[in-house]
Amino acid sequence: MACNIDCLPYELLSSILHETSALNAQDAATYTYGLSQAPEPLQNVPVQKVVRGRVPPDVLLWKATESIRQVSSMWHDWALEHALKELYIRRWRGSE
Repeated sequence: MACNIDCLPYELLSSILHETSALNAQDAATYTYGLSQAPEPLQNVPVQKVVRGRVPPDVLLWKATESIRQVSSMWHDWALEHALKELYIRRWRGSE
């Protein structure tokens, strides 16, 4: 009987995808880079790369789950829930 990874129980699949997103986050760029000055036409101005700042954790998690979201609709839903749950808890400001 042939079975693919979607046949696994949801809890097991969720832990596998969670570990995958954590490994993807480790491989992602954690700093943003930019140019010191854009050269104008016909000018010989040296351009330098500068570090602009750290990538926020919510953006890093969103980019880490990007490849997971493209696999299937079930994985897409899991990745959205995983990424947006952290965003919701971190950015939530109570109205009461």
